[in-house]
Amino acid sequence: MKDKEIYDGFNITLVKKAKKGTSYFAAEEIVGESIKNPTKNIQDVEKRGKAFYEKTTETAHAIFRELVHCIEKGLDPASDKVQRIIKKHHTFTEQLQNATQEVYIAMAQLYQEHPEYRKELDPFHPQLAEFMAQAMREFADHSL
Repeated sequence: MKDKEIYDGFNITLVKKAKKGTSYFAAEEIVGESIKNPTKNIQDVEKRGKAFYEKTTETAHAIFRELVHCIEKGLDPASDKVQRIIKKHHTFTEQLQNATQEVYIAMAQLYQEHPEYRKELDPFHPQLAEFMAQAMREFADHSL
């Protein structure tokens, strides 16, 4: 992965911004403001180091794979098993962002609608983004 790709992947403010009027414009603003320690330049990325980004990606991908298994088993996004996985995702997200109810619901919208998020999720399973967004909203509504 190139430095620029790493940089863009971990700071939503540096990814191509949504145009006003897109369905996820407000969600992108909410999530962007919630980042605890945003990278401001390539030097910030280098300070964190490659291992940080690899571990972050590895953790996220493991969660995505667990959710794909749930989709393949036909589980409901509100099921106890799925909600336990989403709780892991929320805990993971909390390391990087202030994942309040509002932020987590906005993040669910981004996962479902933002083309950059879809590029990451769709290769795991074509239904992952929708499934995960539903599960995240359920978690936010009942646990946050």
